[in-house]
Amino acid sequence: MDSKAANEQLIWVRTQLAQLDKEREALAKIESGLVEWLNLQQPHPQPQLTPTAVKMDGPKISAAGHPYENKAKGSISMRAAIRQILAESPNQDIHTKEILDRARVMGAVTDAKNPLGVIDLNMARFLEIMPGLEKVRGRKWRFNQPTANAAGAARSIAG
Repeated sequence: MDSKAANEQLIWVRTQLAQLDKEREALAKIESGLVEWLNLQQPHPQPQLTPTAVKMDGPKISAAGHPYENKAKGSISMRAAIRQILAESPNQDIHTKEILDRARVMGAVTDAKNPLGVIDLNMARFLEIMPGLEKVRGRKWRFNQPTANAAGAARSIAG
């Protein structure tokens, strides 16, 4: 290739680049106009959330700082788990922490920042409705179950 041919090609390339720049500017103006027109059609545009538009960077975190766990349907509620634990341990002192641990083993889940507080709140409510339940000291509880019909009473409070 000689210098004359290279010079002609350089002129042709620059002409093509100038043409592409003009087309790009025109397309950018069209895009800007369409965006502005769409914004005028919807006074308060709100993004539509679709499954493809939602971006999850990691696992959802509960207020307590634990990742949410997917539980199968039919897992036990915290309240029902507490009632069942009380029924299974008559006349024994049980600490709130032990109740929480046993409830979690049973499948009960709470996303509270203070799960021990959730147990205490439930226990305080049970004090009003369950005869025989007493707060021993601190966070220790005891369910004094009558000995005459212990099995029947355990079934009645658990269900």
